[in-house]
Amino acid sequence: MQSSVFSNEVRIGRRILAAVTILVALLALPAAVGIPFASGDVARFASRPVMWTDCPAEDLRAAGARCAEISVPLDYSVPHGATITIAVSRIEARDTARRRGILLFNPGGPGGPGLSYPAELRPVLGEVADQYDLIGFDPRFVGLSTPISCGGIGEYVRAAGLSWRDYAESVEYARDVARRCWRAAAHYIPYASTRNTARDMDVIRAVLGEPRLSYVGVSYGTYLGAVYTQMFPERADRIVLDSAVDPDGYPVHADWSTGSATESAFDEWAAWAARHHKRFGFGTTGVRVRATVRGLLERAARVPIRVGEYTVDEQVIPLLITFYLADAGSDEPLAEVVGQLRAAARGRPAADPHLLANLAALYGKDGSDDGAALSITCGDGEFPRDPLWYWRNIEQVRGGQPFFGPLARNISPCAFWRSRPLERPTVVRNDSPALIVHATGDVWTPYADALALHERLTGSRLVTLAGVRTHGVFGGVPNACVERHVKTYLHTGVLPAADVTCRPERQ
Repeated sequence: MQSSVFSNEVRIGRRILAAVTILVALLALPAAVGIPFASGDVARFASRPVMWTDCPAEDLRAAGARCAEISVPLDYSVPHGATITIAVSRIEARDTARRRGILLFNPGGPGGPGLSYPAELRPVLGEVADQYDLIGFDPRFVGLSTPISCGGIGEYVRAAGLSWRDYAESVEYARDVARRCWRAAAHYIPYASTRNTARDMDVIRAVLGEPRLSYVGVSYGTYLGAVYTQMFPERADRIVLDSAVDPDGYPVHADWSTGSATESAFDEWAAWAARHHKRFGFGTTGVRVRATVRGLLERAARVPIRVGEYTVDEQVIPLLITFYLADAGSDEPLAEVVGQLRAAARGRPAADPHLLANLAALYGKDGSDDGAALSITCGDGEFPRDPLWYWRNIEQVRGGQPFFGPLARNISPCAFWRSRPLERPTVVRNDSPALIVHATGDVWTPYADALALHERLTGSRLVTLAGVRTHGVFGGVPNACVERHVKTYLHTGVLPAADVTCRPERQ
């Protein structure tokens, strides 16, 4: 992502002053207003010529892609007002005789840049990719699409810690992040939402002259795709939703189910580490390994651990661990990281490159910034404002989820957001055809989310990858069964006759 939208403090000041007037008006609005966007308004943007140029990324240029900027309304309730630009890439269909149309991609987030994602997935798509113009895009306020920043906040999520004092610190951290975001990007924040991104997708479709669009979305991208089918059902063609989000839980309760799923994955890792006790020395049983990590957490609560230029405490360690638990193939790297943290706690320097890279991302030292992700999340639903509400929910699950419940249910900066969302969250209930793909061991979007989305999209089919702990199945885990069903659907438009279960392949 870009580190900042604005080039200097003068421009920031002017836009914040202008935003004050906007915010006064927003706070006077009801909690939900419908934002119309008629076909005539689409036509205004569709009539503008698209100027295709060389793409900024080498992987896109190597794939033969061309890039462009497409104008969309900043505020869809004022379609003839201010505009922003959306960065779009296109890899044209090679099989022009059987060209199907356009296939859009979203890699997740919210806040994930997607300009290069078609080039990443093209190899696994194989020949079916030849039938489509593959379209990548950075969603509004992300990457090259009029980016916004909260001043280098990195990951805005933290665990609540072990005590009320720890939790109070996380409340102040969340409050400060919200304050920094509004100070940096008040002019744009009110218009960050999934519904507006779905509208942007429809403008892209119209600009490219297509009556319908097909779509592959991963993680949060499944929610975006589901919202698109709800808002524009007649324009949704072949929809693939990989590692699904429960649309009824998003955004306020989106992470709640991850607490239990992550604890289970942690148990799996602890059992693995116990089998490798001679190498790592964490304990000969899963219970003892858990106790070792618990001791590390308590040590970091008393005296934060120095790792290079970073400070690692009890609010950061659970988040670090989740980076690795999402994939069973990361069991060994996670053990290395825990060993490095234990050594650092004893005064020995930690030098694991994966640990340092993850800390750089977490603290925003690698140029990353979760400002867009946070703004979209807060724009998608109204979060409770009372810190005690979050504390009660943390305490309710702490006994069964001691490591990750305080992370999954902790307070968000959205609790301190300066304006209410312009629209209610989208209620997803439709019969649009869609293929949902999900692994049973998914930690970040647990399998129950896929079942929920499948129930709400009554025209969908579910392809389950059983017995695998991973997030992002298609293109993420080699599996001929999953790949066959996804590619067959994109090729023919025919969903499986019934839900399908795929088994893991031997590696």
